[in-house]
Order: sequence, then C-alpha cells, then structure tokens
Amino acid sequence: MAPTEEDVTVSTVSTTATTGCHMLKIDGYTRIANMHGMVGNFVESSKFKVAGHTWSILCYPNGRTCPGFVSVSLTLHHITDDDANPRASQAQAEVRFSLVPQHHYGLTLPLGEPHEKRFTRVFYSGVTEGFDRFVVRKELEKSWYLKDDGFAIRCDIAVVNKLVVKEPVVRPADLERLGMVCNCNDDMCTLHHTLSFAQVVKLKFLEFFLGCFPL
Repeated sequence: MAPTEEDVTVSTVSTTATTGCHMLKIDGYTRIANMHGMVGNFVESSKFKVAGHTWSILCYPNGRTCPGFVSVSLTLHHITDDDANPRASQAQAEVRFSLVPQHHYGLTLPLGEPHEKRFTRVFYSGVTEGFDRFVVRKELEKSWYLKDDGFAIRCDIAVVNKLVVKEPVVRPADLERLGMVCNCNDDMCTLHHTLSFAQVVKLKFLEFFLGCFPL
C-alpha cells in the first residue's frame, strides 16, 4: 500500500561552520631568517580565537623539516575554564593559508589568484598541523609578496559545528523525490509527477517528432 501525503515525515541532517581570519605579518624578514637560521626554528603569532577555540600561527623562515622552504602551521591551544583547571579541546577545522598580495606602483601584486594551500583536520589541544613546503624560500624572496623586507600570511579557519537534525515541514519537492503526486490540478503537472523519467523522455521526444509535421 502506497503512503499518502499525511503519512510522510522528513528529517534533515545539516551542519554549520564558524569562521575567522588572522594575519601574521613578518617585518624584517632577512634579520628574522638569520636569527632563526636552523631548520625547525619558528616565530609565533599572538593567540587569537575562532569558534571559542584559541589558536596561533607558526612560521618557520628556514623550514620546519625541509631546508629551502618557508613552512607554516596552525596550533590549537587549551581552552581553560579558569587558570587552575585547563581542559583539553578538539575541533574539526578547514584551514587555508595564503600569502597576502602587496601594493606596488599603485597596483596590488601579484595579479591573479594568491599563493595558497588548504587542508582539513581534526585538531586536538596542543597539536600543530600545517605545510612543511608552503613556499620555496628563493621564490618568495624574488616575488611581489615581499615588500620592504616584509610579507604577510593570511590564515582562514572554518570550524565545523556539531551535526543538527531538523524536522521541517514536508514540501512538494520532498514528495516528488518519493515519487508521490502533489496536490495540483494541472494535467501536465500531474503527468510530470506520475510518469517515470524514461516515460517523460519518450513523451518529450514524441512531442518534438510530431511537431516536425505541420497539420
């Protein structure tokens, strides 16, 4: 026995994301690179919050594990209820690192899409994730991204919130997906809902074929 419209219920599983952005500026790049000349040495941004979590960006002027590259990474820190009782946290985040274009001669350069890399991870408290080979150091030094011995890295974060299950009102489109007829009085609409896809194709082809022969 086929269900009626009154028998149908619908639930929708969806999720949302809380977004945020932080920019780390490196001024005096040459001196900083010389001061942190060893692979694995880094400079760290100030801490910032996205979706209630506390983060910071790490930049490795001479690479995190690979010499000859500038590396970047993102760290999720502890969230604390108070200073005495820290609690661990975790978050699923979509992360994008990009180099920020600079103004040269009245233009924002380089033109086109900026140099960027993306990843999605589940972050745990104290864990660092990022790109060991974010950009080749020599390429950065001769690019438009470097101006007055400085450059900037932008980090966009989207923290995925918990899944939400909703029970919306049943819509005609939902009934159509189930192959059920909507409450319409138009004959063509009724045919559209009751015929299968193959039958609709045959009907449209027949209409086209007959239209080639004027009465």
